[in-house]
Amino acid sequence: VLVVDGDSATRRHSTLVLRQAGYDVESFDVAEALVSAPGLAKASCVVVDLHLPEGESLVVQRALAAMESPIPLVFLSRDNDVRLAVEVMRSGAFDVLVEPIEEVSLLDTVKRAVETQAKARAEQTERDMIKARFEALSPREFEVCERIARGQLNKQIAADLGLSEATVKFHRSRAMERLGISSAAELASLFAKAGQIPK
Repeated sequence: VLVVDGDSATRRHSTLVLRQAGYDVESFDVAEALVSAPGLAKASCVVVDLHLPEGESLVVQRALAAMESPIPLVFLSRDNDVRLAVEVMRSGAFDVLVEPIEEVSLLDTVKRAVETQAKARAEQTERDMIKARFEALSPREFEVCERIARGQLNKQIAADLGLSEATVKFHRSRAMERLGISSAAELASLFAKAGQIPK
């Protein structure tokens, strides 16, 4: 968990609370140090003072949103500025906590953020593994798979690709074997999990 807060007392308190709960915590007093931190890509949650000077809190939010795997961002606010809270939530913030912040509330929010990130990373790992399996297919096998997942029959695929039905069956059998599946339903599921829509 990474913490950035311009107020030293709040920063120390948040860091202490999170460390006592068992989290590995790094803290910073300016946004630039957070954004350039070596451990940023591995973080599971970022806790940021919403009122950092010169709009630095929003700089952090934009930097995290631009990452390949965005990290849940929890803002700590010193006032109940509803307009600003709504703005950052619409821009993808995980939550906004208003000071004085109870330790239970901070820990509960960070716990949910960390769990959300763990789930997202597990799903990304699964997508990457499935994409690697698809990439191991020949271009023709992949074309056949796309059409199978779309619900086309062998004879329709054959006509579509200018192949014999026997050739389509051969590519289908090889592709299914390489992918480790046995049905069109499983194939459609793989495409969905990989975030790909058969053309």
